[in-house]
Amino acid sequence: MPGVSAFHDDVERISDEAILFRRVSPGHTNRDLRDVTGRRRLTTQCFQDWSEEDAKAAGLPGPCMSVGLDDVLSAHGFGPEKMIEAYPTHGVAMLRAGDVRNLKGPNDADWEQGIMANETASEPWHAVVFSRHTASKTKGQRNALADNALWLIYPAELD
Repeated sequence: MPGVSAFHDDVERISDEAILFRRVSPGHTNRDLRDVTGRRRLTTQCFQDWSEEDAKAAGLPGPCMSVGLDDVLSAHGFGPEKMIEAYPTHGVAMLRAGDVRNLKGPNDADWEQGIMANETASEPWHAVVFSRHTASKTKGQRNALADNALWLIYPAELD
């Protein structure tokens, strides 16, 4: 796969209204905390970046988090369940691109993230989320993403 020399936020391709899907391992949930729907709360682990080494091996310039683009999945005739087809115990969380891009921390700290399409042969809907202000997402940034995310497909084993 050809490498990308630098991240760029695909604001023209991926609107702020776009829905991003994130595959979630059941082990990355908090059994003691519940979200507003009564389901296990997503944890910071759900929103970890790939390591620098793994990102470079994938042809990316640095740490980033893998997501799926709803509109591209739909254009290929698929729903979000396609993202967990090979991961039957996993669930899918969703985020709005605008919430990711405008992420804020305590005292209105700027925790903005960028979103870049990164289609692969097997996943043309693939994109990555990268931190615009830090080398990789901090725990606080990951926690803010967890606060903004909603369950779309809840893992059956957690019911």
